[in-house]
Amino acid sequence: MDGTGAFTMFRRAKLVLDAVDSAALHAARGHGRLIARLGLTDADGGPLCAAIRPPLIDWSADQAG
Repeated sequence: MDGTGAFTMFRRAKLVLDAVDSAALHAARGHGRLIARLGLTDADGGPLCAAIRPPLIDWSADQAG
């Protein structure tokens, strides 16, 4: 945020949903929750950005609640 409270996005990670493993997607439909686990920094220690696909992201399912 700048001094006026305005937020400017300078980098962002895009979670690629068509890269979700079919088993995780099927389980998520049954459990009601799809979980993505990923680090937030790249190999150089900067913020992770661009399209994030496995193995940089791990998709799983869990029961909602």
